[in-house]
Amino acid sequence: MKALWSFRNCKGGDLSRLDVILPLFSVIMWGRCHPNHIKVLYVDSDYMTEFEKFNILQFWDEVKLLTSRDDINIKHFWSVSKVEALEQESGPLVHVDGDFIPYTSLESLGIFDGEMGVTLLEEIKNAEHLAYIDSSEAAKFGDMDSDEFEWDDFADQTSLLYLNNDELKNQFIQKYYEYAEVVSNKKIDHHLAYILFIEQKYLRELANSMGVDKRYLIKDGHKVSNTGTLPDIADGTLPIKEAWKRFYHYGPNKGAFVSDLMMAYHMGTYILPIVDNDEVSKIFWHIYASKPFIEKKETLLNRVMKRLNLKNK
Repeated sequence: MKALWSFRNCKGGDLSRLDVILPLFSVIMWGRCHPNHIKVLYVDSDYMTEFEKFNILQFWDEVKLLTSRDDINIKHFWSVSKVEALEQESGPLVHVDGDFIPYTSLESLGIFDGEMGVTLLEEIKNAEHLAYIDSSEAAKFGDMDSDEFEWDDFADQTSLLYLNNDELKNQFIQKYYEYAEVVSNKKIDHHLAYILFIEQKYLRELANSMGVDKRYLIKDGHKVSNTGTLPDIADGTLPIKEAWKRFYHYGPNKGAFVSDLMMAYHMGTYILPIVDNDEVSKIFWHIYASKPFIEKKETLLNRVMKRLNLKNK
């Protein structure tokens, strides 16, 4: 089976050290835990240059270049590289997000036993302030039929996405591109709503409508609105409290490690002891030393808004 990683520089500017360190951590651990998988990397020219610079392309079995594109707003649809990678491959395959780190093999957990496998079931109602908006509204915004599905209150979190149904894969890819192109030509006020809708909510509804055999890594659901837990609601193996002993998905938490001190501490006490390889440790420290943290300058608009907020208090 092929395991895929994909990266585009969707933020613009220089790639951060987290953009390099976490993919390296991910592929090393995936290869160690799943030695029979063929590791395939899809990257744009910016990532290709950085990965070559630090000599980390060696950790993948195949490396493929993504060409530039201007039909989709990649600053908003940053997961487009995932769809591009899926488009080039046939199942069975698994796409691994660059901040998803396994500690042990996931084979015995059943995630690869069906036609589709995902990390986690998310309850998305009352989460407009954080991530998901009303599904009918999100569909309509992208010129989709807002009544295509009944739109339940859940989405499938796809930091790990296993697919062994090419009909589902191909239909999803077509819908993703169509939706992303339409939304990219509009003013986008909600940073997460539309990318999460098409990648995690729409994919769930499409798979359900096709009767796809789907498995979850985690059997408990996650309430996005308040980070609560919904016990035993998914076809998974692991309780959410035990899952992090088998793998870790950084997600939004990676923002805690951007500073020099926190990144050094995290590498020294967590990443490197897990990797446990002196030669590879040198690569990690080289990346760390070569790409110091640069704090973003506060914009004039932000300074003005802060002053206005202080005056109104």
